[in-house]
Amino acid sequence: MFQDDLQQSGAIAAQGAVAFLLGLDVSFAGTTPNMQLIEELQADRERMKEIQERLKRIEEADQERAKADRERFDRIEEHLKQREQVKKVFFGCAEIGGNWQLAKLKIIWVLTGHCLWAV
Repeated sequence: MFQDDLQQSGAIAAQGAVAFLLGLDVSFAGTTPNMQLIEELQADRERMKEIQERLKRIEEADQERAKADRERFDRIEEHLKQREQVKKVFFGCAEIGGNWQLAKLKIIWVLTGHCLWAV
């Protein structure tokens, strides 16, 4: 008798737990399910949602950092290209004993992208 009641209540509790995990609304109709287990499962679900949200925020922050790093790298690369162009203009003018005023205008043009012939 006691064994049958124990098996029946265990089966009902197992069915309720499975139904809860599947997200089904279950009425226990007079049975006493293990409420602590159900509360723990609900708490675990909430923690899992929080962890997923944190992971999503971390991934978004990583993407933003990667984008900012790429933009910074592009600016540095452009700056280095400009420096190389300025060196070429400056040393090219020095080697041929050229016009320094023209060299200054070329350097300004390289750095700003604007032609300032009338200085």
